[in-house]
Formats: sequence, C-alpha cells, structure tokens
Amino acid sequence: MTPQHRDCIIQIFALLCKRFNLSPDSNSCVYHYWYDLNTGVRTNGTGTTKTCPGTAFFSGNTVAAAEANFIPLIKQQLAVYAATSGGQTPAQQAQVLYAAEVGVDTLNVRVQPSTSAMVSKQLSRGVDVSIFEDRDGWSAIDPPKASWVDSHFLTRNGGPAKTAAQYAARVTVGVLNVRSLPSLSGIVRNTLNMGAPLYVYQEQNGWSRIDPADSLWVNSSYLARNDGAPV
Repeated sequence: MTPQHRDCIIQIFALLCKRFNLSPDSNSCVYHYWYDLNTGVRTNGTGTTKTCPGTAFFSGNTVAAAEANFIPLIKQQLAVYAATSGGQTPAQQAQVLYAAEVGVDTLNVRVQPSTSAMVSKQLSRGVDVSIFEDRDGWSAIDPPKASWVDSHFLTRNGGPAKTAAQYAARVTVGVLNVRSLPSLSGIVRNTLNMGAPLYVYQEQNGWSRIDPADSLWVNSSYLARNDGAPV
C-alpha cells in the first residue's frame, strides 16, 4: 500500500460515513473477508472466504486489526471534515509515534489511562496497534476517542527491543528483596514494600523477572497476581 492508496481508502470511507450518517465501527465499515462465500453469513474470517490483494493493509484482515488500525483513522478523518465544513481551521491530524503489538493474551482498552477506568473493549495477543501518545506507562491507540492501554503489555515494532510483560502483580510480604539473579545468591539490588505494584516479564524456577531489560528478580512466592489478568 502506497501513501496515496492509504489516504484514498481512509477518505472514501470517511466520506461515505459522512454522507450516510454512519458511525464508523466494525459493523458499518466491513471487510468482505468477514463473510463466508457460500452462505453469505458473517463469520469474521472463518469458513470459505475471498482472498484479497490488500491482506496487509492496516495490519491485516481481522476484525481486531480493523478496529485497532483502520477505523480510528476513519474517525480522525471525519473530525477533519467536520472542522472544515464548520468554517474552522482543519483539525491537525494526530501523528503516529510508533507501531506496536499486543504481547498479552487479553489486553483491556480503557477510556482513561488508569486501571480504575472503564473498559471499552479488549484486544488479543498479536494485534498491531498504532501509538499516538505515551503517558505515565499508558499508550493512546485512538486519538479521536479516549482509548488507552497499559504500555507494559506492548512490544514495539521496528524500535528498540522490548519485552512485553506477562502479567501485573503486587508484593504480599512486608519487605521483598530484588536480586540480580533468580537465586538467593543474587546480589540484593533493591527492596519493595508490601502492596507495591509491579510487572512480571519472565518466570524461572520460582523467581520472577520484574524489569523488561535488566536482570532484576524477586521470589514468586511473595507475589499475588492482580485479579483479572488483563489490565
């Protein structure tokens, strides 16, 4: 897909939504890949489906890929049209900072960058997302609409190597040593107090690595996995 292809597709879908007063979502903006050729029933990609030369457009043909990477761009373009038609200066399009991939089985998308915020939808492992803003460990994935995910569960594409966390946890003992190795022989590098939140990136022989790059380990026996694994 060339930049010209991309802009044309986004603008056509936005114009159709504007003309017919449609709210852009995966029910109004659909892919032919989501329908079975023999029955005509929507199966979201299972059964007998039509191949497409645009398989890689907007990170793939799945519903999740469309919701994460295509529909937000349609909404963004609609906002530009709305500002222009109102005689205002066209809204500046949000810039994509980088692309990333969901690295946990189920990742909650929240309306605010907080674990207490309402969950609007969920993304599955491997779904590609575009990041428009990073804020205090959270990433915005849809600029026109409040959509935030925990950055710790993303793997950045085409950038510095970063391991996605496996899950979030908290300390259950008064003082927990953070060691340089997954062993009692490791040097104590730091301590954590009861209730301290953390992320687990690797598990090994009863120990948990709590840093995406550095060798920082704690005894897994003194951790409690946060309720509801997705964050």
